[in-house]
Amino acid sequence: MSTANSNSNSSSSSSAGGVRTERCIMHRFHLPQGRWSKQVCQIQVEVQPFAQGSFRSAYRGVLRAGGDDGGKKKNSSKAERVVFKFARDRNTPRSMYFQDVEAQVYAQHWALQFNQRKPAMRVSFVDCYVLELVDRPGRPVCGCETLISGDFRKYNNNVGAAVVSTDQSGAEAEAEMDSKTAQAFSHFTYEESNRSILICDIQGVRGTYTDPQIHTQDVSKFGGGNLGETG
Repeated sequence: MSTANSNSNSSSSSSAGGVRTERCIMHRFHLPQGRWSKQVCQIQVEVQPFAQGSFRSAYRGVLRAGGDDGGKKKNSSKAERVVFKFARDRNTPRSMYFQDVEAQVYAQHWALQFNQRKPAMRVSFVDCYVLELVDRPGRPVCGCETLISGDFRKYNNNVGAAVVSTDQSGAEAEAEMDSKTAQAFSHFTYEESNRSILICDIQGVRGTYTDPQIHTQDVSKFGGGNLGETG
């Protein structure tokens, strides 16, 4: 089913600086159970995107979790700086957002296995969720993940190319370690899965990654970027 995913920041209450606070339902994916849970939260989304790609626009903001979908109140958690991702195509299926979160949680599952081998640099994928924006017309959804601070880099893509660093800041050794770690992680997922999956499109800040692509023999999983054995 398709839904128009509005990038408008209209909501129910105002806050300082003109950024509004709005209610939403956080959908979180859990492994190894393979189940989704819900939690009520509040968000503030900046009006202007800080980055735009071919398919998505990214907005900075704040998320504060509290309560749950059964109406039981909990103490509100500390505000977390996050990134909200909206598809630029308003007809993007809601299912795409859920597939993206499943892929990133699955990638984190593999990151934990990689770290058990005691690599020179540990890796992780940031926490991510699907948010249902209940105060907006049509209750659209968006992606949400922890904000990564630092020099954001892409280390490889989803068609087999490693991205070579052109760092000129005197930190060549650090950049080389970052790149080698990312390539090692992708290779690890391929070999340890008996060549049944490959996690690639690795990007982020040092060993903290986001937005991976997963190629599997079963191309029905992980969205349209899953190129199967071709990938």
